Amino acid sequence: MNQENEQNVLVNNNAAIPEVSSQDTVPVQNAAQSQQVSNESTGIEFVPVGDNTAIPEVPSAPEQNIVENTNQESPVESTQTNQEAEVPSLVAKPNEYNVENVTVTEEEQKINAYIGANHQKIVHKRWNWSAFFLGGFYYFYRRMNIQGLILLILNTVILYYYPLALLILFILCGLFTNKLYVNYAKSRINKIEKQNMDAGLPAILLLCEKDGGTSSGMLFVAIVLQAFISFGFTKVINNPDFSKLFDSLKDLSSQVGDKLENENNDFNEDSILIPEGDKIYDGDVSMVGEPHLEQVFNISLPAEFVDESFTNVMYFPRYIDGTEQMACLLEIYEPSKVTSGEATIKQMRNYHAPDFPLKKITINNIDWIMYEDDTYGISYVHGVTLNNKPYIMTYQVFNTDYKDMCISNKDTVINGVSVK
Repeated sequence: MNQENEQNVLVNNNAAIPEVSSQDTVPVQNAAQSQQVSNESTGIEFVPVGDNTAIPEVPSAPEQNIVENTNQESPVESTQTNQEAEVPSLVAKPNEYNVENVTVTEEEQKINAYIGANHQKIVHKRWNWSAFFLGGFYYFYRRMNIQGLILLILNTVILYYYPLALLILFILCGLFTNKLYVNYAKSRINKIEKQNMDAGLPAILLLCEKDGGTSSGMLFVAIVLQAFISFGFTKVINNPDFSKLFDSLKDLSSQVGDKLENENNDFNEDSILIPEGDKIYDGDVSMVGEPHLEQVFNISLPAEFVDESFTNVMYFPRYIDGTEQMACLLEIYEPSKVTSGEATIKQMRNYHAPDFPLKKITINNIDWIMYEDDTYGISYVHGVTLNNKPYIMTYQVFNTDYKDMCISNKDTVINGVSVK
């Protein structure tokens, strides 16, 4: 047999050679194993001639594709993985709003679109560091202008009167700004939807993004506003006319409060009768000489006051600009020619301040009858009868620079009076 006949002879020369894939082929080790290859899978029959017979190559199946690599990723799976990686996500990319993303509801997409940057932190976290440090400025930056203006005014007032209270305001901003902003965003979105009822979701998202988000311009406006508010507040608060008006409003508020309190008080002043033989009050009260009140009353004074007590009168002056001026005065004395402290107080009220009601208050288990008089500053006049002796207690506040201090200490001074 010649050399050509010594080669492998192909049977079915006219049969079509199918394309061989990596899944349909197995590695061919030697000529002996090639005899076991079924012609049912390939349609090709190999006839061995000798041990050293060479195995012909299949043209349509390259050698590198015949050997299967079990660790190689499927081309189909690789393509699917790359496609999934390219799908935009609202969570990963807050500025992309994919309406086909089934993991995010339409409402969430609208809120994300309105908030814009950092929407995940604002929606899902409670604490907001930016709001804590910036306060009202952050609200302007987030286009909540009305809320921001209120905070700027509060900043100015609190800084003037109670600087340490600013920390409380900043903490409240840090705690509640996110929730407040999300609710604000929902209300704005509802308004946008009502004004654009025929618009689809993509258009609504664009409108939300335009209406919400952040604004560096409004942040600049907030800075200018804060400067004007601080300057204007300082000018107004230091104006003497405003101080008088403010004091008048405080006095009016106090009078209205006392009137309302008296309406709810079951005290009947008609039950107070003037005893026979008592002196009728004519604008002047004479005192019993040296009654030694320290034997009757205990008095505890606030640290701000100076005790310059006399036998029957206890004074608490203040020294203003190097000059002794009376700012607050507490007097306790026993009136002469009368036997009822309550009846004396009623006559004094009828004479000096008929428009003010009589009230009954309890101080350290003692029931006093009292009224207020604003004829000379503010006077709180009390009367009581103890052991058949009348006593009058007056706390008077004069119109000085210490007026507010005296008023704020009124309850402390009066409650410091007790009977031994």
